[in-house]
Amino acid sequence: WIGQLAGAIGAGHAIVVVEPDALADIVRGCLPPAARAERYQLLRYAMKELGGLPHTRVYLDAGNPGMVADPARLAGPLVAAGLRDGRGFSANVSNFGWTADLVTWSQRLEHALGGPVGAVIDTSRNGRGPYTGPDEPQWCNPPGRALGPAPRLNPGPAGIDAYLWIK
Repeated sequence: WIGQLAGAIGAGHAIVVVEPDALADIVRGCLPPAARAERYQLLRYAMKELGGLPHTRVYLDAGNPGMVADPARLAGPLVAAGLRDGRGFSANVSNFGWTADLVTWSQRLEHALGGPVGAVIDTSRNGRGPYTGPDEPQWCNPPGRALGPAPRLNPGPAGIDAYLWIK
């Protein structure tokens, strides 16, 4: 599938987010060792194939502060999963965290990675921030959700490559 996607993108311009929540689930211990090893292998393959395309910006999903509060815990796993073959990481895919909080979290992760990487932040559902009502639904839009900041490249500060409406 990744080979077909890479072939379809070819020399075109694209932004690709690889596997939302896949890495954060590894860090949180959601997979047994064999499945964890296989997932790392698949992520490295995807990052290498897509990251090798000439005009494609590839971001490996890092999850969100609700999944991994200390972003430094993600630095080693991101590198092991092939982060350096892409442009950087994504944050908040299909989540509701406040943009300002995500910028700070992303900057902390960039610092923990020790090198220049970029971040894209999903602002498609965070216009009213985290849901705090009853039952706290995780996979559906909770009541009263709203769009966050409009998609744009280089919204600032440095290191934040884009706000995107991903999911």
